[in-house]
Amino acid sequence: MLVAEMWLPLAPLPMLALALGSVLAFFTPAAAGPTGDRLVLGEVVYELDMPSDVEFERAKTFKIHNDLLLVPAESKPLVGVWRLGKFSASLATIAKTSCDWKVQQNYYLPGNNREERENVTVEECRELCCSTSWCLSFDYAKEAVTGYSANTCWLSSFREPASGLTWDDSGKYEYHEVQDGQELSFLNVMTSGTNPLIVGFSPHSGDVFQFHLNHASSDSHLSLSSLGPFLHPSGAAAHEKPVLISKIANWAEGERLLTGGYDRALAIWKVVNDQLELEALVSGTFKWPIWSLEPASTRKLGIFVAGNHANISRMELSDQSNLTSWTEVQNLVQHSRLVRALAFTASSDGILASGSEDNRIVLWRRVPEEAVGDGVALNDFQYSMRLFDHVDAVTGLTFITPAVGGMELLTSSSADSNVMFFNPQGDTSTCAWQFVANYYLPGNNRYELQDTPLDECKRICCDSPWCLSFDYARYADPGGQHPAHTCWLSTYLEGPSGLQWDSSGIYEYWEIKKKGTRMLTLEQTGPVQHMAYAAAPTDLIAVARTGTQARPGGLVLTKVIE
Repeated sequence: MLVAEMWLPLAPLPMLALALGSVLAFFTPAAAGPTGDRLVLGEVVYELDMPSDVEFERAKTFKIHNDLLLVPAESKPLVGVWRLGKFSASLATIAKTSCDWKVQQNYYLPGNNREERENVTVEECRELCCSTSWCLSFDYAKEAVTGYSANTCWLSSFREPASGLTWDDSGKYEYHEVQDGQELSFLNVMTSGTNPLIVGFSPHSGDVFQFHLNHASSDSHLSLSSLGPFLHPSGAAAHEKPVLISKIANWAEGERLLTGGYDRALAIWKVVNDQLELEALVSGTFKWPIWSLEPASTRKLGIFVAGNHANISRMELSDQSNLTSWTEVQNLVQHSRLVRALAFTASSDGILASGSEDNRIVLWRRVPEEAVGDGVALNDFQYSMRLFDHVDAVTGLTFITPAVGGMELLTSSSADSNVMFFNPQGDTSTCAWQFVANYYLPGNNRYELQDTPLDECKRICCDSPWCLSFDYARYADPGGQHPAHTCWLSTYLEGPSGLQWDSSGIYEYWEIKKKGTRMLTLEQTGPVQHMAYAAAPTDLIAVARTGTQARPGGLVLTKVIE
């Protein structure tokens, strides 16, 4: 299996002023896979075809919609739109999030004209300015003036200065100025309406904004039409505090947008008449901000919500005919720290993956029908296995099915500067071990097994969902406390205080370092901030990561090609 990488240098450079069409590429191999094989090919594009006079600092998140990569600006009311190819990305436009206008009759802004257009209507000039990233205003001649015909506009990258505009006593000119729109922290896209509805989220409030993406005759004229923030009939926003996460549910009952945030509320949205409508709001259930959520493949299986620190709530409709009756029906407990990422398989296997600040990935599977009963419900999920491969917080999870090979993979990103690929159907009885002679972990034993060979202790611990380590006595205790070949299974790992030294040479400490099947590891330049997947035919994985002066970060496109 080979993976190709392409770098879009959107960050962490403070500002970008990148020359049009200037491209430099080179190939760098990177280690991947449990055997250490050199399986990765990296193609890095240092400079993208972005206009040299456009400054764009991206936010930490982005959204992939079909073959479009949508990237909000960090602190400006702009959205960058790139078109994804199978091995490349090209800038389509930088769109404003709003094009509301201030108009002053009989005034103009002299000496700051950048582009002239003749024989255009005011509406056409507005559309042109709105879809041009640098355009902030234009002058419009309603009638012919010296040297120019009627219906001419002059686009400008300036606004009205402190000194004001110039008076036009002929009555032939008017001045149009773009009003600032809403800066956005991240985006999502709903497709169940007549046109795709882009949903944007304010970084400073609970406001949820709506936009239509307009396709003109060419990519360079892609633009956003703002529909404004969603408001209840009462005039209030849906969320009281900023939104942290949004996911799309493609259920048989229709497409839904799920959002959660700092206000500890879960909102379920649908599209009605090409605009958002709030279907349900669940509050009072979650004790922590909702850092992640994930819809199951069907509405009957419900929604998984990480809103209770290390635990995951599975929500169901208690009454399928009452769309506001979302209730917690199961509490999934295996993590020890904040859960930051959730992903649900698109296949029929019913696998949930969760990632946490405890550095672990946990896989959960739907219980088989024969296990239903004695407090286990038909749609319940149960612990399957842990993946111990990351050494820092897990920041993202997504299931992908590359066009090449067709096998579903679990992809994870982490603050440890790695992106990893797993086979979620891997052998759960396969464990990688780390052992230390002459040490043991005292006081944390759960089960004792006497007269048990070392390999059998390893097998039992690996097969036990709760077992993370064990102490093993190769020899009998001189005081008669235990015979030789005794092991003590534990739910704990070596902590900050370390292990206990064994001067007798009797004991060994064994710890699980990996369970399951990791297929590839892609080392990044720094901690990974965000990750998303563009399905076939594009078949790309986009990864945003930090970097250093020596190894710049940015937004990387990774492709499984073999």
